[in-house]
Amino acid sequence: MIKFFRKIRQNLLMENKTGKYFKYAIGEIVLVVIGILIALQLNNWSEQNKSNLFEVKILSELQNDLRSNYQELSSIKKNYIKAITKSDSLIEIIKERSFNIHSHSKLLIYLDPGALGTTNISNTTYNFIENNGFEILTNNSLRISISDLYTRSIYNVLNMEKAYNNFYEKTTWPYLSSKFIIVKNNHPIPVDLKTFEDLKFKNILNKRARLLMASNNIIGICIEDLEILIQEIEKEITKLKD
Repeated sequence: MIKFFRKIRQNLLMENKTGKYFKYAIGEIVLVVIGILIALQLNNWSEQNKSNLFEVKILSELQNDLRSNYQELSSIKKNYIKAITKSDSLIEIIKERSFNIHSHSKLLIYLDPGALGTTNISNTTYNFIENNGFEILTNNSLRISISDLYTRSIYNVLNMEKAYNNFYEKTTWPYLSSKFIIVKNNHPIPVDLKTFEDLKFKNILNKRARLLMASNNIIGICIEDLEILIQEIEKEITKLKD
């Protein structure tokens, strides 16, 4: 009988130890799982932080490009405004038949597109984004704005500049070189005042005036788009850094 109770006691002790070991094992497993989850969370946080830093770098470089484009287009726009003013004055003088070779020849300087300046767009960062996929930018709205600026606003500026240059090379310059004396910097000097009675010359001036006005308006729109996008990128950079 005593042996029987001893055996029961031993079995109870074994079951108690097994229960303790089982609980201990469960605790160890829970700790390991928690450790793995924390490690994964830290790794995800680290990767997200690296991704944010990379995106901030890309956006900062793009912002520098856009600021450069803003400054260049603002400068070129001033040249277009000067050209439009001189063009309007020249057309008005010819209408009134009051052109004086000595006092008004300077109005002809801006006939050459070189006086307007050539647009050199900074697009290195945009090309990098385009080649590596716009997915590197997490803000969908910003991605659309960036793409729209380069594929629409800037494209329109360059396209109008090309149209003006083509008109000059194919129409304006052939006429000027046959009817005017061309001096330094392609500055045309009229041989006599009869040139200003030529209907073809008047049509060239009117077409040129329309191209100048259209180009000036398109540049103005692009400058506004640049200003807005620069501000949007600044907000996104601040958000990613927080």
